[in-house]
Amino acid sequence: MPKVPQSEYGWTPATDADKTQVADELERVIRHPLFQRSGRYASLLRHVVEKTLSGESGALKERLIGVDVFHRTANYDTNEDPVVRFCAGEVRKRLAQYYRNAPDDPIEIGLPVGSYIPLFRLQTSVAEQSSSSEAVGLADSATPEMADTVPEATALHTDPLQVESRPNFLKFWALAAVALVVCLGLVLRSSMHTDPIMAVWGGHLNKGVSVQICTGNPPAEDGSTADSSDVSIEEHYMQARDRVSLATAGAIADISGFLAANKQPFELSEAATNSLDNLRNRPLVLVNANNNKWTLFLLQPLRFHFSESKDNNVGYIVDTEHPNQLDWKVDFNKPYLSQSEDYAILARFYNKTINAPVLVAAGIGSNGTKAAGEFSVSPHYLADLAQGAPRGWEKMNFEVVLKVEVIQGRMGAIQVVSRNFW
Repeated sequence: MPKVPQSEYGWTPATDADKTQVADELERVIRHPLFQRSGRYASLLRHVVEKTLSGESGALKERLIGVDVFHRTANYDTNEDPVVRFCAGEVRKRLAQYYRNAPDDPIEIGLPVGSYIPLFRLQTSVAEQSSSSEAVGLADSATPEMADTVPEATALHTDPLQVESRPNFLKFWALAAVALVVCLGLVLRSSMHTDPIMAVWGGHLNKGVSVQICTGNPPAEDGSTADSSDVSIEEHYMQARDRVSLATAGAIADISGFLAANKQPFELSEAATNSLDNLRNRPLVLVNANNNKWTLFLLQPLRFHFSESKDNNVGYIVDTEHPNQLDWKVDFNKPYLSQSEDYAILARFYNKTINAPVLVAAGIGSNGTKAAGEFSVSPHYLADLAQGAPRGWEKMNFEVVLKVEVIQGRMGAIQVVSRNFW
């Protein structure tokens, strides 16, 4: 019998046997090197096909896919983070490549442009097709938000051998109405949220003035603050005060990279050689804690600040509202590789002494500093901060205490353990 050609007509897997066929085809495709080498593309394809087979194609929206497949937060900015659109484009290209070399596969899986609902084509005889299931395009379930962008070739189609019944027609419009309400709700909800990145950094993004990033560094071994006139170049570079850890360098790179991406001028300076006069009248970023005197000085009046026990060499973050709570600590006497956690403060506040906004990204240890730096420029982490913030928080001062998992000396997961807005 003649084959049904590759065409615009779709096929709906209606029976369990039909769905098993599609599932088998999905596994064939995913095992191919085009998908096997990339977990993200395979995960996206598997998700959209399995959701469709289970009758949940209404959940195949960009934001929901971002949450379910790529573990984004529920209110992440799809414009700033187009991971779903990018991966869907790659899936379409790879599917086209795959089927160019697989003409004998019984089913073709496609992903129409402008939609995340897959289209299935049955590669079998007309007689077999008629007896197995109803030939109708899966684009029937496309939502109104997708219908405007789906090309003509993949929009609503029915098999010319069949006539759509009135109940199906009414069902389509009922689903369309529900989808429209959901979409409007998502739009309204997203419009109520302030971009957390701009909420945190808005006061520092002023192209008319340079932001100063002031980092801590170890004190000179002999207590001096300047090189002698006869020190060699090698001796100068080998001094402890001119070194920073890789973790601190990572925090500086995250922050300076963010500022550069926003075309914001900035400069780096060292706390040990910086004067209070030099800090005034321009936005300030303070990196590190116990080796940065300006972090300790400017945080001291606030609810959360750093403290150190000189007797037993333990660093703390103090909560002045709960002074007996001393769990946020690092014991510097312990072996480096046995450390399991660090703590950090991320703070943004206006300071009258320097007459400028201040952002602090500082940990008790170096992994805490790295975590605070990463947190400060991450849409993912800042969205979590925004969810627990009071109305109008973008215009308020805040401090956040972070707990940082440490594994074999390296930074792991980050979580917010306390916050304060005023």
